Amino acid sequence: MGTVQKVLGGSTRAPRYETLQALEAVLLPDRQKTPGAVREEAVLYGSKEYRGLHTAVDYYALPEGTHRELIDGQFYEMAEPHGLHQLVCTEIGRFLSEYVRKQGGSCLVFPAPVNVHLDADDRTVVAPDVTVLCDRDKFRRGRICGAPDLVVEVLSPSTAKKDRYLKLWKYTAAGVREYWLVDWQCGRVVVYQLDGAEDGQEIALYGFQDAVPVGIWGGACAVNFAEIEDFIAPLRD
Repeated sequence: MGTVQKVLGGSTRAPRYETLQALEAVLLPDRQKTPGAVREEAVLYGSKEYRGLHTAVDYYALPEGTHRELIDGQFYEMAEPHGLHQLVCTEIGRFLSEYVRKQGGSCLVFPAPVNVHLDADDRTVVAPDVTVLCDRDKFRRGRICGAPDLVVEVLSPSTAKKDRYLKLWKYTAAGVREYWLVDWQCGRVVVYQLDGAEDGQEIALYGFQDAVPVGIWGGACAVNFAEIEDFIAPLRD
């Protein structure tokens, strides 16, 4: 498990090929999937062995309404989100947007979907649930080219592993400053500070009774998850 966390969490940036083969034997036992797309069971590890051949040209040629992300040339399917998932995303975005407007700041807050060319290339295009971009020069032709400052992913059962491991690794490597994983079903928020820490990463755990500070703004803004929980509680199944 320690090896898995190091490789998928990004602290081991260049794992040995033998290590990747061992992980594949455990985590990629079956590839009976939709042609051209990977479901939740499969995880990319950064090795050329696992990189797909697709590019952004293929991504933008997908039929309208297709929900996929492109990571290192491989398509990943995205399931239709639960309604409460969408409400949580909207409320998080509202807190962030209200702060930016009150401060008159230059940061941009994007709800999903906005296409993020994470590595500033044509091999990876992701669509985070909430994205904060403070360098407006990276916003080109309606897309983000490069690493945003803050990324929030609200977990769904079908994409949780990808968000926890693959995307954590990709966001860390790309230079995203802060990454939130929001589990609305369990009422947990995991915050990764990806810059400034001695070991390159600090992790904090919060509940839906907390106000979670936004690290990229020095904690001057906080998302009140207690308020969000009060809002969605009557709607829970």
